[in-house]
Amino acid sequence: MRVVTITARLWFSAGNTYHTTCIYLNGQPVRITPIEYGYGEQYLQTALEWVEEFCFGFSGASNLVLEVMNNPDVELYTEVVEVPRKRDLHAGGKGFSFPLHDISVVKS
Repeated sequence: MRVVTITARLWFSAGNTYHTTCIYLNGQPVRITPIEYGYGEQYLQTALEWVEEFCFGFSGASNLVLEVMNNPDVELYTEVVEVPRKRDLHAGGKGFSFPLHDISVVKS
């Protein structure tokens, strides 16, 4: 069983939505994604694309979020926080305290 936890930060500006995600695999922080444009649950796609590419080797499904959510070998947890300022999207802001660079991840 693999556990993927995604903490997203959303910032709204002039009708647009931007996000960053903090990804944990089995409780270990592995990545903070750069600022991306995307509304709704786009943060899930952003995070899971990274997980797919670097960790799990999923099939490149057109609906990656559903593939992960329906995978019995993966538990997916999410948390979303709306932040008032763009600078709060970045590491070093409240909640994201590990480095921006990738932490070594062993592919399973």
